[in-house]
Order: sequence, then C-alpha cells, then structure tokens
Amino acid sequence: MNKQLSILPAFRYSIKGYLKSSVVFVGIIILVFLFLAVLMGILSSQTTAGSISGGSFEFSSFIFLLVIGIVAIREDLRMLIQHGLGRRTCFISSLLCAAVIAMALAIFAELLSTLLIAISANYQNIAVSSFTQMLFQTESLSFAQHLLAVIINFSIMLCSYFVGMFCSLVFYRLPKYWKLVVAIGVPAFFVILMPLFSQTKIGAAFFAALSKFLDKLIELIAASSWYLVLFVLIIALVVAGLCFLLIRRADIQPSSGQ
Repeated sequence: MNKQLSILPAFRYSIKGYLKSSVVFVGIIILVFLFLAVLMGILSSQTTAGSISGGSFEFSSFIFLLVIGIVAIREDLRMLIQHGLGRRTCFISSLLCAAVIAMALAIFAELLSTLLIAISANYQNIAVSSFTQMLFQTESLSFAQHLLAVIINFSIMLCSYFVGMFCSLVFYRLPKYWKLVVAIGVPAFFVILMPLFSQTKIGAAFFAALSKFLDKLIELIAASSWYLVLFVLIIALVVAGLCFLLIRRADIQPSSGQ
C-alpha cells in the first residue's frame, strides 16, 4: 500500500515539468499555425491555391515526446531516488506522465487538425491536409475514425517517449570512453559501414531479405489501422521493458551542484 501511495508524490513532482514543457510546445505550435494562417490569407489574394499541413503537429509531437524521454528521465530518476523513492516507483511515475501527456497531445492534435480543416472549407483557394487524412485516405472522417486517429497518435507518441528514454538510459550507464565510441560509431555505422556492406554479396542478400520482410510487415499493418496500433504498442512494451531493466541497474550520480 505504501508503494502505491508513493507513486502519487512522484507523479505530482514529475508531471509539473512535463506540463510546463508541453504548454510551451503547444504555444509555439499555435503561434506557428497562426503565422501560417495569416501568411496564407495574404497569399490567397495573390495566388489561386494555397496549402497548410495540419499533420505537421502530429509529427512534431512524436519528436517532442522523443526528446522528453531523453531529457526527463535522468533528472527525475536522480531527484526521486534522493528523496527515498524506489526505482520501480520512478519508472511507473514516468510511464503515467508520458501516458497523460501523449493522450493530451493526441487529442489536441486531432482537434487542431479538424478545426483547421473546418476553417479552410470556407476558402476555395486554401487546402488543409492532416496526418489523419493521409492515414485514412479520405477528406471526410467519421467520429469513429477520429477516435481511432487519437489512439494511433497516442500509441506512436508513447512509443517515441520510450525510445527516447532507452537512448538516454543507455548513455547514462556507459562509461565516458564508451559514450564517445557510441556517439561516433553509430553514425559511422549507418553512413559508412552499412552502404559498404550492402555492396557485398552477403550484404546484398541480407538487405534483399530484409526488404521482403519489411514489405510483408507493411502489407500486414496496412490491412487494418488496429494492426498499426498493436504493432506500435508491442514495440513500446518491449522498449519499456528494456528501460525498466536499465533503470534497475543504473548507477545514479548526484547532481553537479551537490
């Protein structure tokens, strides 16, 4: 019972930082869209067509949750452990914070896209496209499709958060020497070694098999939006499990000011 109660103060402490960052992020996005709306209004009197992409907010949110996962976990983990809370409590608190923020941003993204589409209907020379429209390949969405879009956005945002957390915790555990090796080695692997490997017979065969596998996987996911949700949530669950294992073994260092 005490462990359950300890989650509440941990959640209250962590969610404050998440909310502040999210408010700033949403504010910037709103200002950007207002600027684009004014710009398109000016250009609409001079041109015959214009375009505003509402789907960019969803993609921006995916990146935002990725960055939050990278930067938030270390400080939260350090502060909560120093105040006597367990690592499992810290992990559950981070999971709850991520779920709350991801759901809030997913709902806001769908409302913003719907609002922009409704406003653009009054202007023949301004077209608004959204991530939801690209997903369902239709301009008019039902209420059920809007709900499904929120679930899809939520699952991708949550997955992005755990991927960011995983990257942060891996670097957190590595010695300084290995941090440098990984920082240099990973880009070199994808930019230099992989193209060279693909030119060999073994590499060509490997990438051909990988391409076939990915094609079948994409076909399966494209068959139903729920398959996409399930696939993304499975990835999120696996990465979250790895994050929990890393948190249990992380060597917590005191803050530089202490």
